[in-house]
Amino acid sequence: MTQGTLLCMFLGGAGPLHGVELAEEMEIKSILIPPSCGVFSALGLLLSDCRVDKVKSILKDADEVDEEEVENIFVELIEEGIKEVGSFDEIKIIKQIDVRYKGQSYDITIPWTGDLGEVINNFHKKHEAIYKFSSLDEDVEFVNARVTIIGLLTKPEIKYNEIKEYIPKPESYRKVYFTNGWEETPIYNRDKLKPGARFDGPAIVEEYDSTIVIPPNYHTIVDGYGSIRIERN
Repeated sequence: MTQGTLLCMFLGGAGPLHGVELAEEMEIKSILIPPSCGVFSALGLLLSDCRVDKVKSILKDADEVDEEEVENIFVELIEEGIKEVGSFDEIKIIKQIDVRYKGQSYDITIPWTGDLGEVINNFHKKHEAIYKFSSLDEDVEFVNARVTIIGLLTKPEIKYNEIKEYIPKPESYRKVYFTNGWEETPIYNRDKLKPGARFDGPAIVEEYDSTIVIPPNYHTIVDGYGSIRIERN
């Protein structure tokens, strides 16, 4: 893989302003600016599932713990977590145990299966996988019970629109300073650019939450998702 095969995506209000120049510094020829780029993080927040993590200390040797005791801790944590997550049509619950060899200062998180023996066996296997050894004769300690409660949101469908290539009409022109000096530059309104819009740099694309700068020697097309793809000539 080389820089020439990579695609660089720029977000935020200022990312698309400097994106092409930064990509050029990295010798990356392809740039993608998604819709709503200036509020992309906020959009991601609105579309993210709601997650609450709850932890309760156990700190006992595995042979001092029984399955009912662990399950009771999980019931308590789940009740607390669901109150914080709130009302969702679908909720996902993940139960885990932090486990370590007695005397260790670090632990490994293991899925809780409801079977103590299985959890201990899985701990030995994971310890072997991570650290290349396990100690079956060592005492095992249960450190914490962990619950993750996830309220699942229904995700919107991202539609792909048919591409019909055309050359859009600029909204206006103004002088813009690029590396080689001042150039009379067309200004486009992103809201009016439909899939298939194609034009060459230099150009400026303005939108509510960002400004996209396309220098000379680059060409641009709007794809079926409304993303602006910028390529070096």
